[in-house]
Amino acid sequence: MEMKEQRQIEADIYLAEKQEQEDGVWAYGEVTVDQLLTFQVRVLTCTKENGEKSSFVTYPRRQRNGKWEDLVRPEKELREAVTKAVHQAIQNEITKDLHLPEIKVLHLTKLPVKKDQTVPILAVATVEILGLTVSGITVKQGRDGLFCNMPQYYSEKKGYRDVVHGTTKRMQQAVFETVLAAYEMAEKEKENTK
Repeated sequence: MEMKEQRQIEADIYLAEKQEQEDGVWAYGEVTVDQLLTFQVRVLTCTKENGEKSSFVTYPRRQRNGKWEDLVRPEKELREAVTKAVHQAIQNEITKDLHLPEIKVLHLTKLPVKKDQTVPILAVATVEILGLTVSGITVKQGRDGLFCNMPQYYSEKKGYRDVVHGTTKRMQQAVFETVLAAYEMAEKEKENTK
C-alpha cells in the first residue's frame, strides 16, 4: 500500500471587514503548500436549511463563456489539510489581540508647528514593543483631532508606506493610544509649568 506524502501547509489568513462578513465572506488569504506553491482562498459562510451556520473554504475560480471553472482543485486529503490549516489560522487571528504586549514610550519630542503645513506634525515618538525600538512615530493634528502615523517612506509608485506596523487594527490602535496619551501628558505638564 502506497503512503501519501505529508504536505506542509501554511495559511496566511485575515478576517474580513464587517461589510464583507455581512455579504458572507468571513475571511480571506493565501495558502502555501510545501513552501513551493501559493494560492488564494476565501472562507465563506452560509446558513443551512435547519438554520445552522456553516463555513467552508473556497478556491480560485473564474467564469468563462458563462460557466464557472475551478482553477485550483486539491485532492481530498489536501483539501482537508488546507481546511484545518485555514481554520487554525482564523483562530490565531481572532485570539492574537487578546494579549497585547506592553508598549513603552521611550522618548517624545515636541516639534514647533510650521504654519505652512497642511497637517502639522506636533511630535515624534520612539517606543519599545516586543524588544524592538521603533522610532519615527509622528503625532499630527488633523481636522478631526490628533492622530498618529507609523514611520514611513515615500515611493513614487506607491506613495507613503509604513516601514513597520501592527499586524492587526487592535495592535496598531494600542500603539497610537499609548503615544497619544504620552503626548497629552506632555501637553498637561507644559500647561502646569506655566
